[in-house]
Amino acid sequence: MKKGLLMLLAVASAFAVATQSLAGGSRLAGMAADARITEDQNLVFTYPNKALEYSNTVDVRLGALSAFGGGVMGDEWGGFMLKEDDLGVLGLYANRPGAATANGFFTYLAPGFNPTAIELFWAKDLEGLNLGLQLLYAAHRDHGNDDNYQDFGANIGLGFTSDAFSQINLHASFETASMTLGGFDGTGTPMVISAGALVQKDVDNDHFMRIFGDVRLDMTPIFTNVIPESSAIAWDLGLGCVKKVNGGKATISSGLIVTQSSVSVGPPTTNFMDATLVNWSTSVEASVNSWLVVRTGFSKPLYSSFDKVTDGAFAFATGATVNWQNFTLDLNITPASLQNLFGNPEVGGGIFYPSSNNVGLVTVASADLSYKF
Repeated sequence: MKKGLLMLLAVASAFAVATQSLAGGSRLAGMAADARITEDQNLVFTYPNKALEYSNTVDVRLGALSAFGGGVMGDEWGGFMLKEDDLGVLGLYANRPGAATANGFFTYLAPGFNPTAIELFWAKDLEGLNLGLQLLYAAHRDHGNDDNYQDFGANIGLGFTSDAFSQINLHASFETASMTLGGFDGTGTPMVISAGALVQKDVDNDHFMRIFGDVRLDMTPIFTNVIPESSAIAWDLGLGCVKKVNGGKATISSGLIVTQSSVSVGPPTTNFMDATLVNWSTSVEASVNSWLVVRTGFSKPLYSSFDKVTDGAFAFATGATVNWQNFTLDLNITPASLQNLFGNPEVGGGIFYPSSNNVGLVTVASADLSYKF
């Protein structure tokens, strides 16, 4: 079973650089978007220098509402970013999910674990150079099976401008782990190294373009012949365009991402997977009024050379944001419920007053609540 778990993690990590933002939050999920194209607060987990842009915020992620209150890693998580004039931005997050995330953190902690997971942030503007640092510690212990997992990581981000580009962001991260399976230690130290860049060019006040890329190397040693040695390398390259319309009240984003992944298992070394994926996404956000924003989008794989990835799978997403004073509530709405609403309209059905079928207007899959101070 543990061998199968590692194989699953290896495959997931190989594709992680291309899917980092899809698990980022309800706003991104509500339009099937990548944060590197559309810009989003979740970029702080890849580029910690961006904490300067999202400071003085309390951020609570409610996760899958059907599992609310479980406390398991990935259900609910959150943190805050606080700006102090002399120290810069200080942040703390707890319980963030991230099995095989793009920045490497939590790679060796499988979904369903309930570990101690803490991330610390620091960011400061140093005379035009934005510097950010992210530190992580996570641990899980299974006393019944005598398994012990510990994860350590560090990520540094730099941001600056130039004559040619309005925004240049760089990041590099390193992660290592300590694992004991069934009371037996591994014969080596696993590690993940990743790096990336995000560059933005402002065409005019209503248009900008982004070019970005990431590369990641995973190395996992053998564990007492229970888990085989494996290595994975993945890189991606993307191009995104963003256009503001209707006087800035709406934003249209579209982008293309190419990912190349390779996983080897051994010894004897065998090529477990070698794949190329080309994905296209488009999204739109629009302000209906001062308190409501609606959004939608889709993601479409144009090409996949890996037979375990379905060619032509089309992902449609819908969402909304409700603003009240300093509170922001992002909602990821289940598209099937919206389609049912259009296909079966019912007078009297609503959010607070259920229809005759005892359901609300739409179904909310996940929600994020933040407070700006």
